[in-house]
Amino acid sequence: MSSIGQRERATQNRVVELFQNELEYDYYGDWQDRADNSNIEEAYLAEWLGKQGVNASLAALAIRDFKRAANMGDGKKLFHANKDVYSLLRISSAGMSAHGIASKMKPTAQPRLFK
Repeated sequence: MSSIGQRERATQNRVVELFQNELEYDYYGDWQDRADNSNIEEAYLAEWLGKQGVNASLAALAIRDFKRAANMGDGKKLFHANKDVYSLLRISSAGMSAHGIASKMKPTAQPRLFK
């Protein structure tokens, strides 16, 4: 591994530690080479939404919209996919989700993703 790659890996490890130790995130390991790897893990997201009090049909709609926003097919650029995902996260955290999901979550479960 090049020195740039080693520095990048060290930085990624520090970020993982921050998310685990300071933000209490679960870490599932390095899935870089995992079969069916995806940037949106539907099963984990659906489970988490269920624990927050969101019913399965609303969770499925939210996941569908999230995947649609993140999709880069049909010539969509990364910038626009990121913008669409960010927009959904902002809307959901403000309690104005198109499907009313944020309003159905436990009050402590509604994350403040952005200031």
